[in-house]
Amino acid sequence: MASQIEFVNHASFILQSGSIRMIMDPWLEGTSFDNGWGLLSKTALDYEAFREITHIWFSHEHPDHFSPPSLRHIPEDCRKDITILFQKTSDRKVVEYCQKQGYGRIIELPDGETLDIADGVSITNWRYEGFEDSYALIVTPDVRILNLNDCTVNTAEEVHQVKEQVGDIDLLFTQFSISAWDGNVEEVEHRHAGAQAMLDRTVLQCRILQPKWVVPFASFIWFCHEENKYMNSAFLPIEEVYRQIQAGSLGDCVLLYPGDLWEIPKAHDSSSALQRYSADQAAIAERECCKSETVSAADLMASAKGFCQKLLAGSSRSKTRLHLAKFNARWARHRGQTPGLTSKLKALTMQFEPARIYLQDHQQAYLFDPFSGLRVCDLTEADCDVAMGSAALNYAFKFLWGGNTLHINGRFRRIAPKGRGPLFHYFSLAGNRNAGMRIRWRDLLKKLRA
Repeated sequence: MASQIEFVNHASFILQSGSIRMIMDPWLEGTSFDNGWGLLSKTALDYEAFREITHIWFSHEHPDHFSPPSLRHIPEDCRKDITILFQKTSDRKVVEYCQKQGYGRIIELPDGETLDIADGVSITNWRYEGFEDSYALIVTPDVRILNLNDCTVNTAEEVHQVKEQVGDIDLLFTQFSISAWDGNVEEVEHRHAGAQAMLDRTVLQCRILQPKWVVPFASFIWFCHEENKYMNSAFLPIEEVYRQIQAGSLGDCVLLYPGDLWEIPKAHDSSSALQRYSADQAAIAERECCKSETVSAADLMASAKGFCQKLLAGSSRSKTRLHLAKFNARWARHRGQTPGLTSKLKALTMQFEPARIYLQDHQQAYLFDPFSGLRVCDLTEADCDVAMGSAALNYAFKFLWGGNTLHINGRFRRIAPKGRGPLFHYFSLAGNRNAGMRIRWRDLLKKLRA
């Protein structure tokens, strides 16, 4: 039996080969990234279909790939028969979550090592950017599939590095459009350029990897909150996406809509998927967006306190202060100021600049840093770095990875020219801490000498 692809949605598809029926990154319904993303099209697959699934592979922990709500809806009595495949990580959070949900067998994939599954099917997983994303080569008796999902393989050098690892491939699955904040509401041309740059990246990957077929995916979403809906205008028409990939690739572009089946290597007609995605894109403007309720200042400050405690727990406060202090000059430049003696003195005494946040629903400015938490200040909105709603900030404080969610869902506005500065730097530290990475004296000394 030839290998068959059943497209599920967004970054998810099912590979059928012999007795193996493997689903990738299943996100079937609902919103993601704190009500910031919704699925562009409705999923055709129902949860009873998981009774026939043998394996689930997750590329990384982002909720549009590893979706706890979708996993919880899979019938409990069939979970014991499903094998989970996931990259080997130090925190093992994904593995432990799946164990608690009753999934029968969990295999942690060492970086670059091939796992033979059954019936001539194997998978090799590589971690990307050190700790978060991963991509996989799946080999069946008749096709070599590279699932690049949304790994940020941007340059020709990076694509060639992937090619050295995976070798020749027949089929490429890869992201093709923007997937995070890309400018304020008025920066329309900037967002359009960003969307085109993502599509250019897809074409570059195709030209170097030279697959026989490329399936554009991992971008079938819409920004579904009233605070980020403006970003939907950046999406290129799906017809243009298809045309450019088809023209720029040495192989064929295969566009799959949820529920579509494709038996490899048969030719696939993408016209129906084109029409249906085009209709879904046209309907975005009429869809109802998510809304959020205001979070009180007291609750926000409590969330901020908990965030600070988690960020600093078990860490050297001196290292953290020194790390932050060396950015004083950068934050001054971002705010249109000229760094001077004051910035240098602050760095020497390990003082650092707090983030300046304007909460639109509170009509109030706040200062925040990991040591003092969140507090009210008398700055005007124009004097702040970023603006947002209280619910978006509260979500970012609730989890060490919450700031990454805020960047992806784009539910904020930059005020200063590079105003994401201190706040998102704090969030970056928290994201690294969530992944088990810590500030090291060795790295600090290198940066101080530079």
